[in-house]
Amino acid sequence: MISVNVKFIDGNVDSLTVSGHALYANPGKDIVCAGVSAVVVGGVNALDPYDSYVKVTVNDESISFKAIKVEKESQIILNTILVQLETIEKSYKKFIKIFK
Repeated sequence: MISVNVKFIDGNVDSLTVSGHALYANPGKDIVCAGVSAVVVGGVNALDPYDSYVKVTVNDESISFKAIKVEKESQIILNTILVQLETIEKSYKKFIKIFK
């Protein structure tokens, strides 16, 4: 299962971490993993201009977004990532879980 852990401070996204594997289908055919990967990679690319506001950490098992400073545009992107992941969770509850 993919786990998404989100922490808020004063209504703003402070951190968002995505880890695990959906195991919806065999590797290369897993549409849940593909969807989550697309959302996360798109988010990383969108946040690139705001790297002084959000730190992105990637390792073998997870990717984390940590707000360094609250800034309107980066918060919009972090919230967009969250909404997109929530949309995937609605259809594939057995394979992705968001913890707030």
